[in-house]
Amino acid sequence: MPESPGFTRLFALCTGAAAGVLMAVRLFVPSSVGMADNGDGFRRMCSLDIVTRVPPGVEQWLAYAHFTYVRAPQDGCDPAQVYPSSGTWPLRAAEPLSGLLGFPGVLDLRALAVLFCLLVAGAFAVFAAALGGGVVRRVLVCAALFVVVGDSTFAGYAASPYGEAAGLTGMVWALAGAVHLGGTPTARLLGLAAFTAGAVVAVASKTRSATMAVPFVIVLCLTRVPVGRWAAGWRGRAARCWRPC
Repeated sequence: MPESPGFTRLFALCTGAAAGVLMAVRLFVPSSVGMADNGDGFRRMCSLDIVTRVPPGVEQWLAYAHFTYVRAPQDGCDPAQVYPSSGTWPLRAAEPLSGLLGFPGVLDLRALAVLFCLLVAGAFAVFAAALGGGVVRRVLVCAALFVVVGDSTFAGYAASPYGEAAGLTGMVWALAGAVHLGGTPTARLLGLAAFTAGAVVAVASKTRSATMAVPFVIVLCLTRVPVGRWAAGWRGRAARCWRPC
């Protein structure tokens, strides 16, 4: 019996909401989970001209996770230490969110963790929308993915000053988009958009992440995407291939 589109959308929305709530519990209960700065976070935060607020007598590096950031004093940041990263994009988005949530300072990394929960919820909703089979099977697949995303080596970066959080989030969105690349024409176009956006964020998160561009480009080369009615039935490729597609 064919499955109704309404059920697929409902399952996707419920899965996304459940993933977001579970991730929030994972990061905030019983207390906020973060990561101490080893010095690299200081360089990235300087790109926003902010520095961490450290209580007197408390170690700044490695020992404790500090969530609150304030405006850097004059000459407090050396522009030569700043490096470009897609990790600054969620930080800029988290700044106004930090104020809306009532956190102290210019930016509180707990607001970044909240944003991470929302992005995970969206990625899981997109991922779940592509799944087939029975409900139990879909739930098990989503649960297996959440075990990976919720692991400390992944979720631990959510409220941290490191670029890995953006890279890992981009990988989840790239996965969510990739599972749609074999679906209907509309699903393929939307999946391609999610996959490309996630891939760009993942690759640009750190210099050493540049090698991840290779598998992403291979997937794009092998993806068939209809380019629109004006193409009169022609099919385009998401990227140029060396041989005819």
